[in-house]
Amino acid sequence: MGRARSARLLTPGEVGELWGVSEMSVRRWISSGRLPSVDIAPPGCRKPRTRVREDDLLNLVDQLGGSSARNRDRSKSP
Repeated sequence: MGRARSARLLTPGEVGELWGVSEMSVRRWISSGRLPSVDIAPPGCRKPRTRVREDDLLNLVDQLGGSSARNRDRSKSP
C-alpha cells in the first residue's frame, strides 16, 4: 500500500530552510523540473504563488538517497 498523499504545501523559502539552501536554489530546482510545484494563485492573478507539495519534496529526498535528511524534515513537522 502506498503512502497517503500529503495536503501540506510549502513555500520555496520554507523548503530552503528545511534543506539549508537558498530560496533561489529551490526555485532553480522547480524551474529545471527536478522539484514539482503548484501555483495556488487565483485565476487572473499575474503573480504566481508557487508551493511545493510535501510528498514531492520527500520523493526528491528519496531519489537523492537522503534518508537522514528525510528524518530531519519530519522531526520539524508538527
